[in-house]
Order: sequence, then C-alpha cells, then structure tokens
Amino acid sequence: MQTLHAMIVSLPGTWQKMLQQNLEDHPFVEVDNLASGALSALALVKNQNPDFVLIDSSIAFDDVDVLVQNLKEIKPDIQVIVLVDTSYMLKRIRRKGADYAISLCNYEEAIGEVLQKIYKKFENVAKTN
Repeated sequence: MQTLHAMIVSLPGTWQKMLQQNLEDHPFVEVDNLASGALSALALVKNQNPDFVLIDSSIAFDDVDVLVQNLKEIKPDIQVIVLVDTSYMLKRIRRKGADYAISLCNYEEAIGEVLQKIYKKFENVAKTN
C-alpha cells in the first residue's frame, strides 16, 4: 500500500492535533509536517515533498488565497485541500486553484472521501510509471 505524505497548515493547538489524528486514522496517510502559517508552509513544501496539503481556515483567509496559488506554482501536482467555513470562501478558494474545498460542518466524512480520491489518483500515477 502506497503512503500519502501530508502537511497540515493550521494554528497550533488542539484543533491542529485533531486534524492530524483524523488524517492518520487512514492507514495510508502519514502527516510529515505541521505548519502554523503560509510562509512556514511554503518553506516546508520547497524542502519536503508532501503529496497533499490540508489548509485550515483558522489562518487568515488572505494568507490561504496566497498559499494556494503559491503551492500550485511551486508544485503543480500537489493536491490542496482547504477547510472552509463560508460559501464565499468555498467559491473563492476554488477559483484560486484548490483541488478540494470542504465545509467545516461535515469535514470528517468529506475528508475520508477526498483522501480516497487522492489515494486512487496517486495509485494510478504509480501504476503508469
């Protein structure tokens, strides 16, 4: 089974730990990095090679916008998941290039579905290489 390497961008604390636990409940996901803001996340992506980044809306929304754009410029094949809390954020973040935008209202169920999609995508890429 292939392992997906993840980074979480969220303010440090209980919520960040809950997100990490939620991701690591999936046997094919390993959280390699935790970042507390856009600048630290960009530095880590340049030096690491995560398959996907989960961005929490706890960081400033303008930073989320810039982070999504920069992640896609640095590494176009990286999968970007953003947790959002308003429909405005949902629409805006999709236009900025996020692969997935998940409402905080039902994130636990939705994150499982998204992780399965990402896993299948990377599994298919690995089979063709």
